[in-house]
Amino acid sequence: MSVPSLDPSTKLLRFTWVCTANVTRAKAVFIPNCKDLQKIADTGIPLCTAVEALPVMYDATAPDSGVTAVGEVRMKPDWTTLTSIPYSKGHARVMINMYEENGDPSGLCPRLFLKRMTDEAAKEGIYIKAGFENEFILLQRTTDGSVKPVDDTVYASTLSMDINCDVMTDILDALVKQGIDIELYHPEAANGQQELSIRYSDVLTAADQQVIVRETVKAVALKHNMIATFLPKVFQDQAGSGTHIHLSLHTKDGKNIVPSETKEDEISEVTGHFIAGMLEHLSGLMAVSVPTTNSLRRIAPCFWSGAFKIWGYGNREAAIRVPSNACQPNPTHFELKTSDACGNPYFVLGAAIAAGMDGIKRNLPIPPPYQDDPGVLSEEELKKNNIIPLPRTVDLTAKALEEDKVLADAFGPRLTRAIVAVRRFEYKAMKNMSLEEERALLLQRY
Repeated sequence: MSVPSLDPSTKLLRFTWVCTANVTRAKAVFIPNCKDLQKIADTGIPLCTAVEALPVMYDATAPDSGVTAVGEVRMKPDWTTLTSIPYSKGHARVMINMYEENGDPSGLCPRLFLKRMTDEAAKEGIYIKAGFENEFILLQRTTDGSVKPVDDTVYASTLSMDINCDVMTDILDALVKQGIDIELYHPEAANGQQELSIRYSDVLTAADQQVIVRETVKAVALKHNMIATFLPKVFQDQAGSGTHIHLSLHTKDGKNIVPSETKEDEISEVTGHFIAGMLEHLSGLMAVSVPTTNSLRRIAPCFWSGAFKIWGYGNREAAIRVPSNACQPNPTHFELKTSDACGNPYFVLGAAIAAGMDGIKRNLPIPPPYQDDPGVLSEEELKKNNIIPLPRTVDLTAKALEEDKVLADAFGPRLTRAIVAVRRFEYKAMKNMSLEEERALLLQRY
């Protein structure tokens, strides 16, 4: 593809990717001195393969990741994603795909992994759309160097809207300038917590937009002398921040096939198979959807965080919730709640598709929807109702991914090995940390 026209003010063009630890990274081309951007785009910018095995703590390759200091991939731009960055003067961004030096697609590339999963679903006649619903907390530094929320308001408080009017208006304006279609905004339950819902799109676009949303929120907040963090658990006595992922299934011609054609207000048979697959593979999926020790602090009963391997209509305690519509057709989508912004969006969506498509291919029966709060049940009552609590530690989710043949085959051997190695390295480093230590380390990573 030919290089599109850049904004005349562009000085630095960021070739952007998201690593296994979900840190957004970039190498930038200095446009004023660039004599042949087309050649750079065609041949790619070199990148050490070791970057796909870096943990969140620091830049040191995770042991047993299968990647070393030897070897490179080439970063080639997807020009359809080119945008100017309104909050960084003279900067533009383009998402990249990774290729081996011989030109083959790299088995370590997050975007190409997701593209492969969408292509495989399309072969079965399933086209998937997704939208992200992000929660984040706005903080200020205190004189002693600690952090505190910008307000002490409650859920949907108009006072919070007024207190944070300037920063939120600037965030929304910056997102709109980058082509992000915002649906809803409201303050959430924790002090200083905000929520943004982005309209659904094809899954690759949704993942790209999730990267842009995180980048924009954090950068604009800094301009207002605030810290915006998507860290799942910031304060022990406050609600956590999730990133709920809304999914819908469609035919090639765009027909939504989530609702049943024969039973009003129920999901279709094919949607049931897809959700059944997600539930079956959920423990391994958690290695990329809630990947950190801090993530699992949020996953707890009675906190609406999806702590049990169940689904339900409108059940906010379920890992997978089917929201209702006020009119027909109903329902039109379902929501993965066991997810947060520590997860690489390309990995999460790709793994969810692989799991769901396995359910469709095997005609997996979906269990009955659970319409009560499992968090109030005793251990004996949970067993009686066949309700399974989800893994509580990162080493268990990493092991589940490693042993899940469907997910491991979907990721491929190189990517599976790298993800599992990073998760284990991170777990070893952070498993004994206090919440305060986690917050100090991860607050501005996420």
